Amino acid sequence: MAQVKLLDSYYGMALSWLFRNKIEPALISAGEQKQIYQFTTNTSKKDFVLYLMYRTQKPNVKDDYSSWSFGDIRENITELENYSGAGKNPVLALICVKDDLKDSEIGFLFQKDLQKIKEKSSVTLSRRKGEKYFRLWMGGKRDDSLPIKCDPDFEKIDF
Repeated sequence: MAQVKLLDSYYGMALSWLFRNKIEPALISAGEQKQIYQFTTNTSKKDFVLYLMYRTQKPNVKDDYSSWSFGDIRENITELENYSGAGKNPVLALICVKDDLKDSEIGFLFQKDLQKIKEKSSVTLSRRKGEKYFRLWMGGKRDDSLPIKCDPDFEKIDF
């Protein structure tokens, strides 16, 4: 009997979101590690490699604020960027799992975002209730954080 693990449902959420939002893959091939997927689309400019990671919500003091700590992901970013040499655009999907699973969200980081964080020893994504963006903590004040769109339009992304 095939066992479905909880992490499979997290990764499935991210793939389902992509399919519902106009990503029409011609081919998907899973890498050796199951959280890496190569997407070949009908337009070669939009071909990309998707690296999926998830974290559960950190316990917070405030009800209107959520955050997820992804720790040190420098090796993951380096591994993902290796695909860009093969003509694939790197995309890192950070799956932000909430206590109520149906309220979970995904932050997508593209090449320009990855360049800004690839030397960071710790990555934390946060979001206040009602904000249209996640904030990726860059050190210093909240205003200095990197905005990460919650629902990017892949058709308009300039990889």
